[in-house]
Amino acid sequence: MRDRSEGGFIFWQDSVSGKSRVSFQTFDRNNRYLLGAGGVYISPPAEEQVNPVAFAHLPGSSVLLWENTDAEGKTELAAQRFSLKGKPMWEEGGVHLSNGELNVDEYRGTSAENGTIYIFFTESAGMSGGILSGIRFFRITSSGYAETPVNGEMIYRTGSAIRQLSISPNSKGSILVSWLENTGKGEVLKALMFDPETGEQVTKPQTISHATQRVLSYTMAAADDLFYLCWQTMGKGRNIYHEVLNGSGKKLMNKPLEEAVKTPGTNSNPQVFASSGEVVISWLNDNKGNVSLLLSKIRLSGDLIKNEYINVFGVKENTWRYGQVLYPGNGGEVILSWFEGRKGASATALYVQRFSKSLVPLLAGGPALAAPSAASVSYIWFFPDAVSGVLAVYKEKSEKENAITAKYLRGASDASPAVTDIAVQASGDSVTLRWSVVNESQISLMQLERYEAEGDEGWVVLAEFTPQSFSPEQNYSYSHMPYVYGNVDYRVVLTAKSGDVITSGAVTTKVTPVLTSDIKLFQNTPNPFSSVTVIPFFLAEAMEVKIEIYNSRIERVRLYEIPDADEGLNKLEISADDLSPGVYFYRFTAGEYKEVKKMVVSRE
Repeated sequence: MRDRSEGGFIFWQDSVSGKSRVSFQTFDRNNRYLLGAGGVYISPPAEEQVNPVAFAHLPGSSVLLWENTDAEGKTELAAQRFSLKGKPMWEEGGVHLSNGELNVDEYRGTSAENGTIYIFFTESAGMSGGILSGIRFFRITSSGYAETPVNGEMIYRTGSAIRQLSISPNSKGSILVSWLENTGKGEVLKALMFDPETGEQVTKPQTISHATQRVLSYTMAAADDLFYLCWQTMGKGRNIYHEVLNGSGKKLMNKPLEEAVKTPGTNSNPQVFASSGEVVISWLNDNKGNVSLLLSKIRLSGDLIKNEYINVFGVKENTWRYGQVLYPGNGGEVILSWFEGRKGASATALYVQRFSKSLVPLLAGGPALAAPSAASVSYIWFFPDAVSGVLAVYKEKSEKENAITAKYLRGASDASPAVTDIAVQASGDSVTLRWSVVNESQISLMQLERYEAEGDEGWVVLAEFTPQSFSPEQNYSYSHMPYVYGNVDYRVVLTAKSGDVITSGAVTTKVTPVLTSDIKLFQNTPNPFSSVTVIPFFLAEAMEVKIEIYNSRIERVRLYEIPDADEGLNKLEISADDLSPGVYFYRFTAGEYKEVKKMVVSRE
């Protein structure tokens, strides 16, 4: 999901040592991932964490909802706000929304422009002769203060089962809350308008679909001050229907139960995306066994005017397609993805296409294969770049492992640069990286980066390559000593002449210390530097160390005395404050050992 600064968050649930944990990774607006390979956990491994649900908050942050289950099986609903740097912004463990006494089923959240957070969740409880269900509301400030008592406030209660909770705010501050409710004859679509500031209903709950219809699923989108609801029915005459509500919850369709699409055959799985008074709708059409994926655009003005539909792909023999999803693009663009597999086979492939606001395909050569059918694939998210490409992030399951994979798919410009064949190899405490690039003539800058897990540094630049230093063979290698032990992550970042930023996948290697009885001084990193650099050194035993900084006139400008430096690897951080750009020397003294190295302070 994108945050409001066009950064991105990916949350997922996995299993660690038999416990379910929730992790996440973040991206900047250029789709560069900001955390190390594998992401970070949302909290220390003390509880079972399941069912993560996230939504955008203020620029540069996201709010996550999840369930904690303790050793006794008691489950609580919790919320936490995270920054793009991977740091929790509220108290440890987050805000507890329920105390384990409720059977929480589904939950959704949204936030206002001032940062106030609104959370809705459904609960159910068995009782003699039936079931009791309800929808509860919870409000949190942007700083993490709960303004609602634990377990929230009940806003709707029914003696029927409810599911598929959805919420959508409008420009007036009200929120449309919708759900499916089982009436005994089938499930109907219901909705109400809610004022989150007063905690009261603006309109009473109303049935959107017909009471005789059996609704299988629905989707909803907000455009300006209008709400578009689209649902799929079951049984005889299965089709897709829609309705428009204004900001007060009033139905605007002239004809009740109007079909959203008129294509012959069976129409299913509607997906919608709204922008500036228009709605893009996609659906699957099965006409006598021939399955098509269709797109159309609808203008919302009380009445609905349907444009001609677009057939995204033609019919393939012995091929089945399903599960298409629409994702928001840039400026009204949409990204459409779907699964495709061979009949009788379990493996599926994942395809994607990006469309302009006028529904013109943007990916070169037609729909792009995001993931081959060699493994079982499921969705995570898709992020558009600044031009016409797409970063596909998905879950891939094979016989050996489950993995979260990111793959960049090129847009209409075939000349966009890319990193290929990146590899890393460690030998003791030194590391060598090798990689290749394509369309190098379109690159203005290439950077090799390493992830710094400590502090707030994140990805730091190890080396830069400008066009003057590019390799004629477009093959590169770089060797260094990372001065850290354990798993180390690397990546290559390209800045294209068009302004696009292209990031390679991360590669990880394990660095092990080399036992030595010698004292060693290493080159500072990064070098050159404009703000902070680190001077690493190795000691065979604990002792006093002195490091002196000299300018180009051999005048001492800094003195660092460490009376009790530790045995093994040590690191001294040097700030560029009060150091003019230029060449400097640092002299290292440890007992009788002395050594001098050069470093460069650059302009920011």
